[in-house]
Amino acid sequence: FVVRDPRALELLPAYLPSEHSYSPSSLAQLATCPYRFYLQAIARVAARELPPSLSELGPRERGVLFHEVQRRTLERLMPADLPLAAADPARAQAALDAALYEVQRDAHARFAPAFARVFDAAFSAMRRDLQGWLAGQTQETSWQPEACELTLRGDEAPGTRPHVRLSSGLKLSGVIDVVERRAAPDGQAPSLRATDCRTGAVPEQLRGITQGGHVLQPLLYALALERMYPQSPVSGGRLYFCTHGARYRSHEVALNTRSREAAEVLVQAARDLIGQGLLPAAPEEGACGRCEY
Repeated sequence: FVVRDPRALELLPAYLPSEHSYSPSSLAQLATCPYRFYLQAIARVAARELPPSLSELGPRERGVLFHEVQRRTLERLMPADLPLAAADPARAQAALDAALYEVQRDAHARFAPAFARVFDAAFSAMRRDLQGWLAGQTQETSWQPEACELTLRGDEAPGTRPHVRLSSGLKLSGVIDVVERRAAPDGQAPSLRATDCRTGAVPEQLRGITQGGHVLQPLLYALALERMYPQSPVSGGRLYFCTHGARYRSHEVALNTRSREAAEVLVQAARDLIGQGLLPAAPEEGACGRCEY
């Protein structure tokens, strides 16, 4: 998608990051393939849906169900059982068991009977991962959950998509999986952190601020928290891989001068590509095999 028609170019300003809201995952498509970004975020072309597998639960479906169990578990424990490190282990386990039962029951009601065995096997595997995640939560002494599934909102006009506007001008939409807080000395506001929970594999090269533009949630969600909680310092954001296979690895991105500059560069690059209509089919290596389009 490369725009050459002057009449088409006149339409593009409405899709600039300062005029159209984007989520971190949609902006990350610019690094994967600009044309895929165009199809998904601007043209809003529906992704090709693959037929469901009878032998396993897909990564996307598993992630949605996993996140739902996490949300229901934390909501049962907040705020009465904070800090979680001091919570009754039996009560914390009961909260997880109840959440897992509810989500599994709802999944059966939606997909049974054809997929009953698939979901039973998937939830058995998820239980192990969730047990490890809960153990990590109850052993954490510094950071505690403040909010779950926080929708970015506050700067939108009535009837428009919820979003916040960052200092770069970017209209950012999305949902922060978990907002965490860390206690501060008396008289000071507690610091906050945006955590994006993952159930997939850890990237081979997990380092840096945005992974070359591919992972934007820690940085952009941290900047969004600053807008939504102006009275509280925000330390940064992190990726938290919540599975036994990923060894519950955590990757943090601090909010500092370097990361703020990276956000400005990112938004300017998006502004240039969209404004000039330069969104060609230029996928990174191997991206086409993973593309739903």
